[in-house]
This record gives sequence, C-alpha cells and structure tokens, in this order.
Amino acid sequence: MYPNLNAEMARHNVTPKDIADALNVTLETARNKLYGRTKVSTQEAEIIRDAYFPGMTIDYLFSLKPIYLRDRWLLEQEEASVSKENVLLKVDKP
Repeated sequence: MYPNLNAEMARHNVTPKDIADALNVTLETARNKLYGRTKVSTQEAEIIRDAYFPGMTIDYLFSLKPIYLRDRWLLEQEEASVSKENVLLKVDKP
C-alpha cells in the first residue's frame, strides 16, 4: 500500500472506484494496484496524480513509507530547487 496516497484519498474523498475510472480499469484491478499486489506504472501514477492530486508529487504519493506534512514540504522545496538549478544550467549554457 502507498500510505501517502491512501491518506490523500481519504482527505479528498477519492475512492478506489474513482481511481478505477481514471485508469479505465476494473475496480478489482485498481484495488490490486492500490494495495501493492500489482505494479502502478509511471503513466498510471501520472494519471492518478493529474486527475485527483495535481499539486502533489509522484514521489510523495507513491512512497512506500509515510511522508509527514513537514517532510512533504521539505521534499517539495528540494524538488523545486533542483528544477530551478536545471533551468539555470540550461539557460547558462551557450
């Protein structure tokens, strides 16, 4: 199971049926993915994130260990910093 995804689903009233609908799969298949019985592909993770949790990162949602709000904020800051550095590096190179 993905504890952060589970927590966010509860906070946003997103059900396994909602996930199944977004992925265009059966409820059983969605539950298998949510409970870790089968893999969630990167594309499926992006679909779930974009449909229900657009402001959150895939790393946060699909972490196997819980990331608490403070740690989530730090993770987002780190990712923003890395993205900003990548943009600056691309701009600085001739």
